[in-house]
Amino acid sequence: HKGDHLNISLSKQHMIDYDQICIHDGKVLQSTNAIVQEVCMWHNFAKFARKVDEESSQAAADIESEKWWGGDSDEVKSANDIASYSLHTQIVLDALMESIQKGGVRIPL
Repeated sequence: HKGDHLNISLSKQHMIDYDQICIHDGKVLQSTNAIVQEVCMWHNFAKFARKVDEESSQAAADIESEKWWGGDSDEVKSANDIASYSLHTQIVLDALMESIQKGGVRIPL
């Protein structure tokens, strides 16, 4: 329910010998806002999409500088940043999968 307390558990993990995961540190934080991460994500997505629709018709995109949508608001800048992060993450994952298929060879990005 909105306004209820939300407990968030944080754990810091690191790898030890033989790729075993060892929990190093943990704590529980209490928040007074019970809106979960997924709901926040959709609220932000809707906010970004509205601003992109409003501003991109008035300003041009610049693909070379990874400005996928035109506009100068913080929401459009954030949408461009998130799209770039997503693209670069996909490039790294594609190279990783290709490396696995080729027996672990280095794949230039």
